[in-house]
Amino acid sequence: MPEVRQVLDEHLNLDIEPSLAIRSVYGQWFPWLALLDPLWANQSIGKIFPQDETFSNLRRAAWESYINFSDIYNNVFDLLHEEYRYAVEQIDPTSIERQKLTHTDEGLAQHLMTL
Repeated sequence: MPEVRQVLDEHLNLDIEPSLAIRSVYGQWFPWLALLDPLWANQSIGKIFPQDETFSNLRRAAWESYINFSDIYNNVFDLLHEEYRYAVEQIDPTSIERQKLTHTDEGLAQHLMTL
């Protein structure tokens, strides 16, 4: 339904909706968005999980919600494999040495082990 896409896109527009809470919702429910409209979900990954450091707080809100509150699905991994790779690259190596991973890093490891 085009009107649903329009509403989803409007909430991803930073001029309209800069809220971290909204990004968190998109992250948590990304598997369902991917189920309902895989094309839209694929096209929106860069907006939901931006890799530009300028928007790191937006990415963190979405990614942490996704990793910590979403179940693991192969079709979602197919869409987000580059996001998983990016998240692995962002892990602080000293946290591994000190065995002090964040809750989200541990969730990421659980996702990857399950997949």
